[in-house]
Amino acid sequence: MFKTFATVAAAAILSFGTIAAPAQAAWPERPVKLLLGSAAGSSIDMIGRLIAQKLTEKFDQPFVPQNVAGVGLGTFAMTLKNSKSDGYTIGFGLDNNFTNVAHDPNARFKLAEFKPLCTVFNGDTSYIVAPDCPWKNVKEALEASRNTPVSFLFQTAMDRNCFELLASQVPGAQVKMIPQKSPSTIMSAIMGGHGDIGSSGGLHYEQARAGKVRTLTIMTSDPSPNYPDVELAKNLFDDVVCPDAYRVIIVKSDFPAEAEAALTAALQEICTDPEFEAAIEKLHFIPRYKNTDDTAKIFAQQYDDLARFWKK
Repeated sequence: MFKTFATVAAAAILSFGTIAAPAQAAWPERPVKLLLGSAAGSSIDMIGRLIAQKLTEKFDQPFVPQNVAGVGLGTFAMTLKNSKSDGYTIGFGLDNNFTNVAHDPNARFKLAEFKPLCTVFNGDTSYIVAPDCPWKNVKEALEASRNTPVSFLFQTAMDRNCFELLASQVPGAQVKMIPQKSPSTIMSAIMGGHGDIGSSGGLHYEQARAGKVRTLTIMTSDPSPNYPDVELAKNLFDDVVCPDAYRVIIVKSDFPAEAEAALTAALQEICTDPEFEAAIEKLHFIPRYKNTDDTAKIFAQQYDDLARFWKK
């Protein structure tokens, strides 16, 4: 009898303990840092801050944007890599900050150390010049540089590498590479006459419409609806890497599963909302939400394509 009672009592205590134990709090329990892989004023900065606002409203916890700018080797990727693996740091930046730089022999990270969660949008990756520039396209500019060197203003390693590839196909071309901190500084330098050709991810639309800059050549795979009369680089050169430049949400590969599930669900809801898409289109970028699996395929394809590029 006593043994039976003791067994029942022990079971009751265990049962009570299970019921009374506090439930694990849902992610996030505290503020989350959102690293923005560009300086203030860029498309990543503006849309990233909107994403932070929407996530803050969704989870009732602050998502705090932090710009990570600079032309150093993998600055954005390294900042994300060196963050804690606790689910409280996520990144928003260009896909090629990872797929391209990971090929560099001096890179201190591997692509497998990260996991892209979704794409958000892309834009008109292009070359811009002053409105009175005499060249019709970037090939003419490189041909003219045989006599008078041209300066090229760039932000990312991908921008520089793509331009070097084009220049290598014009014998005698002379180019001075000038790194910049952000798309805004590139645009200001071009408008101020402090550079000949600048790289742009598409943020220059309003300046182009106002006649302050001119879109010289488009670098994407497809023609731009914003610049239907501007030539594609792939139609001017035999060998071109087309940087479609998706802006992506990315985390470390060991990001906690519970946090990932909650975050990806929220991002899909935010990025497919018509109001959010309209905000992207207002900046003359192209809403391009893709889920985790599709974004992973884009990363893998880019990485393979860029392997050929780095061999050159």
